[in-house]
Amino acid sequence: MMSDAPANPGGSGKEEEESSDSLEEDRCVYLPYISIKNAMKRVLPREVKISEDAELTVQKCVSEFISYVTTKVCEKKKKEGRKATISGNDVIKAMIDLGFGDDRTKPLQVYLNKLTETETPKRDPPTSLENERNKVPKLGQQ
Repeated sequence: MMSDAPANPGGSGKEEEESSDSLEEDRCVYLPYISIKNAMKRVLPREVKISEDAELTVQKCVSEFISYVTTKVCEKKKKEGRKATISGNDVIKAMIDLGFGDDRTKPLQVYLNKLTETETPKRDPPTSLENERNKVPKLGQQ
């Protein structure tokens, strides 16, 4: 039967210090803790309390999920020889390729469409002066 006592009771604690450093390094790649905590609080009733352990677990899961999906997007873009900029549509397509069904991707598509509509300013058609400026070659273009 094994004891719960440390294997090296007279040790320097170096192993424990290294483990702590490793945990801090891992946390650097996670989404900000406060962002996760606030998102969780927004969707739960006020009387529900969230343990720190639950918050940290969700933080790690969400960060891993985002890393997984973006890695798949980058791999697909690389195979297709496309530039590295990731769009919302790329993320949704990757999720579909990974087996996430319409019940998961349709709400994201609706949200992305609404976001695109609100962020894209509606411009008036170019005036004749703007059309003329667009025809003039820029320096070095001839």
